[in-house]
Amino acid sequence: MVLGLYGLLYLDVALRPAEGLPVAAVGLAGKVLGPLGWLWLALSGEWPWPPVSSS
Repeated sequence: MVLGLYGLLYLDVALRPAEGLPVAAVGLAGKVLGPLGWLWLALSGEWPWPPVSSS
């Protein structure tokens, strides 16, 4: 659902680039900050929840 929503917003930005800068900036921030946050958690070892086990 989120991917579809982003797709529609990116289509709107592609059709009207002069008016779509805020939407594109939010999308870019999500694409950059998400992996950086994961990397920080992976390197620090401080996961916010315990790992899920299969037992």
